[in-house]
Amino acid sequence: MKKWWVLAVVAVAGVAAIGIGRKQSVEPTSVRTMVLKTQAVEQTVSCSGVVEAGEIEAVFAPQTCIADKVLVEVGQRVSAGDTLITIDKEATKKLQLSNGRLTEALPLTAMGVNILSPTDGVVLSVEAMAGATMESTSPCITIAPTSQLQVRVLIREKQLPSLEVGQMVRVSGSGFDKKVYYGCLEEISGAASTTSGGEGIVEGVVRLEDNEADASMRIGLSAKAKVVVSTVEQGLLIPYEAIEQDDDNESYVYFWQDGRAQRQAIDPMGEYTGGVLVDHFDWVGRTLILEPDKVSDGEAVDVLQEASE
Repeated sequence: MKKWWVLAVVAVAGVAAIGIGRKQSVEPTSVRTMVLKTQAVEQTVSCSGVVEAGEIEAVFAPQTCIADKVLVEVGQRVSAGDTLITIDKEATKKLQLSNGRLTEALPLTAMGVNILSPTDGVVLSVEAMAGATMESTSPCITIAPTSQLQVRVLIREKQLPSLEVGQMVRVSGSGFDKKVYYGCLEEISGAASTTSGGEGIVEGVVRLEDNEADASMRIGLSAKAKVVVSTVEQGLLIPYEAIEQDDDNESYVYFWQDGRAQRQAIDPMGEYTGGVLVDHFDWVGRTLILEPDKVSDGEAVDVLQEASE
């Protein structure tokens, strides 16, 4: 009798263990999801580059004269109307008398005492020195106007088919004050160079829009340029993180449907910034699983967190 009692206890324990195992096996997997919505979709090409001067403004002395003080140095930012150099009129008069040049085109009495900056910008070179002669035919200072700053970018040969002059560009850099500066792809070089790895590289020029550049965009700083090569006003974008591939290289995603993961094949129309574009507009409003590696088709799924766009 005692033996049968022991067997009964063991049997009950076994049934309980099986029940616990089944309960654990059907515990829903928690995953992040998002609800699909149409949105404006951009395809971009990223290039690295460096900030440089576009056009250069040369500053000349009004006539041959002697510099009194040079008030700026290379790399300094100046505003239109700032005094760059003061002129020593007494020393200039002595110079003219000694050279018999009192018949200058601009009378000495009419000449100002200051040479001013014609524009907002960055001083690129200073040729004048205090006490030295400045000739009216040679620049005493050169300035890169802030409004003419540009970004010279390097374009890889495989990117060339997507690019053309006139495309909109967003510029960013770790050393800049703003997150984004807007410009236009103004030039693509007609010649290429070759890297050590054998890849062809072509230079391009991104011209910043008027009033976009600021004091943080220093000449020589590195920059990243994202060229917008195409835009879809209303598209359905599937994030890259939600896409898996099977052994046959077929792409698929999982949707959350009635508490379970439902596998769905996709046929991408093209790769864009942030994901691939599809034309399944009947998917709008469906809940997409963003962690496909954690689930399988038909598996019980619990929504952990709904991602924002």
